[in-house]
Amino acid sequence: MEQAATLMERVLYEVKKTVVGQDHFLERVLVAMLAGGHLLVEGVPGLAKTLTVKTLAATVRGSFRRIQFTPDLVPADLVGTRIYNQKTSEFATSLGPVFCNLLLADEINRAPAKVQSALLEVMQEHQVTIAGEMHKVPDPFLVMATQNPIETEGTYALPEAQVDRFLMKVLVGYPSEEEEFVIVERVTGPAHEPMAVATTDQLGELQRQCRKGYVEPALIQYAVRLAAATRQPDKYLTYGASPRASIHMIECARALAFLRGRDYALPEDVVDLVPDVLRHRLVLSYEALAEGLTPDELIKRLMQKVRAPDKPLAAHVKVESRALDGLLHGDYRTLFRGFGLDLADIREYQYGDDVRHIDWNVTARLQTPYVREYHEDREITAWFLLDLSRSIDFGSQDVQKRALSADFVALLARLLTRHGNRVGAIFYGLDVDRVIAPRTGRRQVLAILHAMEQRPPLPEGKGTQLDALLKSAFNFIHRRSLLFIVSDFISAPGWERPLTQLAQRHEVLAVRLQDPLESELPDLGLLVFQDAETGEQVFVDTHDGSFRKRFMDAAEKREAEVRGALRDSGVDALELSTGADLVDTVLRFADLRKRKRVVRAHDLPVA
Repeated sequence: MEQAATLMERVLYEVKKTVVGQDHFLERVLVAMLAGGHLLVEGVPGLAKTLTVKTLAATVRGSFRRIQFTPDLVPADLVGTRIYNQKTSEFATSLGPVFCNLLLADEINRAPAKVQSALLEVMQEHQVTIAGEMHKVPDPFLVMATQNPIETEGTYALPEAQVDRFLMKVLVGYPSEEEEFVIVERVTGPAHEPMAVATTDQLGELQRQCRKGYVEPALIQYAVRLAAATRQPDKYLTYGASPRASIHMIECARALAFLRGRDYALPEDVVDLVPDVLRHRLVLSYEALAEGLTPDELIKRLMQKVRAPDKPLAAHVKVESRALDGLLHGDYRTLFRGFGLDLADIREYQYGDDVRHIDWNVTARLQTPYVREYHEDREITAWFLLDLSRSIDFGSQDVQKRALSADFVALLARLLTRHGNRVGAIFYGLDVDRVIAPRTGRRQVLAILHAMEQRPPLPEGKGTQLDALLKSAFNFIHRRSLLFIVSDFISAPGWERPLTQLAQRHEVLAVRLQDPLESELPDLGLLVFQDAETGEQVFVDTHDGSFRKRFMDAAEKREAEVRGALRDSGVDALELSTGADLVDTVLRFADLRKRKRVVRAHDLPVA
């Protein structure tokens, strides 16, 4: 990502050596280039539209062509034609000027409809068809079409099918007096040729990297809602935006975030681009034209009605950060005991002390248990061991256990990384299938959440073997770390011993995901029960009181076994329920840890 940002900075620097001002326009050209789309530009002549595209082509060693659209053009003047060679008595294909990397269609609205339509195939499919043969244009390929808003005589309005294929429509205005002074000074002075700093292959690689950027689902929903709002009945709008609008909003937002040095999009990236993406897709009614309304004014009204979502992670889990920050890193006294190497004190053992800190040499000499105290680390390496087996997709409330798991990871990982700590993750489905190495920063949190959300539900047939996840963590994580085991602990036996071994090496917290229907069965009559792991089904009568009692007894027995196994392993447990408030439960648990109370399984705050 850093290399890509550096390359884009060099490209922008070279272009700015020639082009003065027009920062908004230049940014949109780079966004269109990274997103692989086309640009419609509206502005009076002499505003460096041609110069910008020509200079950009030179900096990336790309081919540049300029077509001046006039009423006498024919489609063959653009795409090419077949020419008969009298010497060989054969037809040869002569390719037109559209075969380039950056094409400037100057005053596109001056050509008739059949010429404008000749660009449709090359803009959408990146190919042209001549005499039944298809010819690919070079990659990357960008069309920038310009329109003059002043002169309307002898012009032809672009058809809606072609307008919709443009990624954005950018309005270019006059420069300021200061910028115009520099323009005159630079144009009348010695000429400066732009230097090529990249290649078209590197540009193609940048486009591929850009498409890997993360976009929060809430941002996609925001783009869809904006596009849908333009289609609702309105006296000022005859037709609204097509689904291309929401697609292009997300593609442009990802590219703009890439330009700004991020591999994830933020709400402001989408908000900044909404007018450019929508203004050419709205067909205004006669009432709007009579009242002198512009597309931008209508878009502004729409954006006031359809509000942008919170920033990523804030939409994932709403939390009072200050309250939790004080518990996690108050004066560098962490919620979880650090593992520093600097000895602070040796004192007698007190009830509640961690037995792993007993100094057995001193204890043997003095015949009294003594413990060592260390200066706690200011940085923590935390791992999330994520059980994403079939049973995690169960939930009787509006929230599934999978969503509860993602919210917990978002909450803790966000708070940990904000203070320079590193977080990593190990994913378990049918087996351990993915490891995300620990790193710090917001991007790391987004990467883990994105990986969790992209995992589809598992097929039926195999039960959970939680010991595989724990053994993998024991073999893979060698440095002493803080481990969060996020699971419902519905698993085949055998995970107790690996958990004990992990707890001897690391600070381990078991995060138990629960649902109310797993412990208490309501009276709902005849039901079909299906095992979430194996898919096995059985008919039961929940109206039968004795059956409900047997169900509750079995649930209590399983609960006692899990709590006993956690207690025997020396692991504290945080119990989260789909029917309770996540933040409140974490706060109560953190308060217990902060006061250094011994948290036993039967003494936990149950959500």
